[in-house]
Amino acid sequence: MSDLPKVEASGNDDDGQIPNPGLLGLELSVVNIHIDELHSDDSLPQEKRHLYLQYYFHQRESLQRQLKTLALRERVVLCEKALAEKESAVAFARSDAGKAKAHERWQRQLTGAALSSGSKNAYEMSRIPNSSEEAEQAYIREFEIERQNAASSLSTVRSELDASILFSKSLDKSEAGWNVHLAAIKEWEGMQDWEQITPEGLRPSVKALRKKFDHHAWQVRRSTEVFCYEALHPQGPSQLKPEDAPKYQKYLVTFLGETGRRLFTSEKSEPPTIFKKYLDAYRAGVNIVVSVIFHELLEIANQHAHVLPTHPIRWAKRHLQMLIRSERSDVKQWIKAVCDHQHPGYSPEDIDESLYWGQWRAPRFVHMQPAGNTSCDPTHSWIREDVERSQMILESQGAHFVALLDVALDRIVDETHIKFAKQKTSIPDDGNGQKTPQMSESAHRDLPRAKGIHIDEPIPISPSDTWRAFHQTFKALGDEELKFEPENRYDRWLRAHVSYEDQSLEYGYWLLGNGLNEGFKERFEVAATRAGITLRPSGMGPRLEIWLHDVFLDLLEHRSKLLFAATRDGGGIITRICEASAIHCARLEKTALETEVRGLGERSQATVHSRMQSAKSPDTRKSGRKPTRSDQFVGLAGRLWLEANRNGNSIVTLEQLAEIASRLDEQSHVPPADYLEGKWARDLKAFNSKNSNSKTGAIQTWSRLVAVADKDHLRGMRKLLSRSSKRLSQ
Repeated sequence: MSDLPKVEASGNDDDGQIPNPGLLGLELSVVNIHIDELHSDDSLPQEKRHLYLQYYFHQRESLQRQLKTLALRERVVLCEKALAEKESAVAFARSDAGKAKAHERWQRQLTGAALSSGSKNAYEMSRIPNSSEEAEQAYIREFEIERQNAASSLSTVRSELDASILFSKSLDKSEAGWNVHLAAIKEWEGMQDWEQITPEGLRPSVKALRKKFDHHAWQVRRSTEVFCYEALHPQGPSQLKPEDAPKYQKYLVTFLGETGRRLFTSEKSEPPTIFKKYLDAYRAGVNIVVSVIFHELLEIANQHAHVLPTHPIRWAKRHLQMLIRSERSDVKQWIKAVCDHQHPGYSPEDIDESLYWGQWRAPRFVHMQPAGNTSCDPTHSWIREDVERSQMILESQGAHFVALLDVALDRIVDETHIKFAKQKTSIPDDGNGQKTPQMSESAHRDLPRAKGIHIDEPIPISPSDTWRAFHQTFKALGDEELKFEPENRYDRWLRAHVSYEDQSLEYGYWLLGNGLNEGFKERFEVAATRAGITLRPSGMGPRLEIWLHDVFLDLLEHRSKLLFAATRDGGGIITRICEASAIHCARLEKTALETEVRGLGERSQATVHSRMQSAKSPDTRKSGRKPTRSDQFVGLAGRLWLEANRNGNSIVTLEQLAEIASRLDEQSHVPPADYLEGKWARDLKAFNSKNSNSKTGAIQTWSRLVAVADKDHLRGMRKLLSRSSKRLSQ
């Protein structure tokens, strides 16, 4: 660990107590966990939830202010040290040794001027002192200016520290106002304990499963920790005993499978990549533990559903949410341990340090890409942040880690709900004991309609107008967000989390935050679903996730600051999804406008050409050849090809070709032999003629062409799509 200045109780803090920053970080995690619990607790009345949130927001602000004060104390110590060095430098310049140094430098300047033979300009010559006395005074003046700058910096930081201490005291004074509500708040905290939702007869079995979770999570944590430390410190002393390395490696490979095997490839990587690789492996291991424990809890819940306070699936999920949120502090300790090694002592101060890592400061690679959003600069990987920034980085990484675990848990729960529903003969409830009402077809027909609007006759509207309307909708939501939370002090901006680790999910697995309130979130989801339908009117896939996926890819392409810890393969967070959706709609509107302008130009040119042809005499006109491929086909095929190549992929995959084929079949652009070009059309017709009566059969659809996977047929399809995209862009 880097050497850090010992922070003394300087400034105007009356009690002189300096809190341990590591302990403050742990307390901050606990407060944030309570905030997350409140956001997901549907049992509390809205007024109480708002009141409790205000209390925890106050606690979080107080802890963050204490960290800010500690950072300013460190800066004061560093500035005082810098000022002392400058004082010593001024004293040296005034001494006989300093005067000799100044005289020596002056002689070198004179010699250099003489050797330059007049090549120096007038300004450079004027900076050379005319005498030894002038050289000595100039030498002293240089250090006095540096001392003055150091003193000015120290004064500024001391003022900031005094202001921060005063603000902390004002927060402490306002703490008394919460005493009247403290008993109720603590009672609510007690209700979040796992025993409160577990019938007494089930507590021993649930306790055993919790121990099982902790044991396996610790095994994954420890195994990835030791190997990550070794990879980050190849030249340092090893913490891994030679006889233990094979055991840890075998465990990771056996438990994580391919993810574990990839950890031990011999490729050389920079610290940010190493850190991200092992952190992802740690999370993958915990995901496995989450899945196993969830299903074991669910088996218990199904056997004792009659004594549970809620639906078995919700009950099992609630237990796992508690366990997952406990990982928040564990991952922070993991990050510290892979970066640095502690040498614990036996004094009370040493014991506190070994528990809380108060002197630990985060190296910059922890927030460099791909582990974070900061640009990767290997030369600055091991430069340390200050105490406040270090704790904020730890908290951010812990929150992101837990959010991705929550995403994985939600996916497991969704799959379980589907299986549960398939096993029931009646309509399953929604987990709250409520049946989902269904509107009958006759009732739907009897709904009042607005005058002058015919449901079955869509109003003609241009694509650019459509995206402009969506832009206004999302922009209004974003403005509403900023109106109520201009600085997001209470963490209520609507975020979107995505994970692409499951390759079977084409559009990733998405999880939206809570937003300003439940109604706000629902309004966004409706708007995003409509936008997804407009973006992809046909084909398979949930339209909400299609829209979110498209927004994420667009932000990645433009390197947007609205993304946090985002990669194409892993996923990430869109920090303000309403604003991001509005930006994406603006870009889609621009693209649509350009397409419409090109179309107007082409139609205008075609009209002029038609009039010129009609003006010719009948005997000079030629019938011309009817185009093989219609404009509708070229437009659709070109857009699908461009969409598949949106991210600059070197080749369109077979899965993407299958999606394109499905879209072409839906629009009845079949059979493929009528659309392929030249040689490939002839080859396909010959294939169809040869196999028309065989088991293979003729290829009459694009989906069938892709499924057969003949390389020549696929090459012809790729060529056709590529040329269609070029025609479209022209």
